Amino acid sequence: YESTTVIAVASGGALVSLLLVRGLDVYSSTNSPNYVEDPLFVAIVSGVVCAKLVSTFTLIVQQVPDTILYCYALEQRRTNFGFLPLALDATPETNRQNIRTEVLLRRAKLSAPQYR
Repeated sequence: YESTTVIAVASGGALVSLLLVRGLDVYSSTNSPNYVEDPLFVAIVSGVVCAKLVSTFTLIVQQVPDTILYCYALEQRRTNFGFLPLALDATPETNRQNIRTEVLLRRAKLSAPQYR
């Protein structure tokens, strides 16, 4: 999938730039200050730039389904093995209170005298 996309976009970009350089008088007229002597070179450079840019985007598109699948599997593992609390509708304030309570309990446990 990735290589087909890169080749198609690079070819399309090279073709469009070749047609523009050959078709517009600004670049094809020898009297113009923007005259391009070798339109094939411009097309090749344009194709390479297009290939580099599209390869980055295809890499991102390739990683998105993997990330979604990983998140789904992680969520299934947490819910099936009891790693999530039963009250999923807790508010952020309730969560903060629960965290404060947990911290205070741990501090009290650490500062309490240890009896043997």
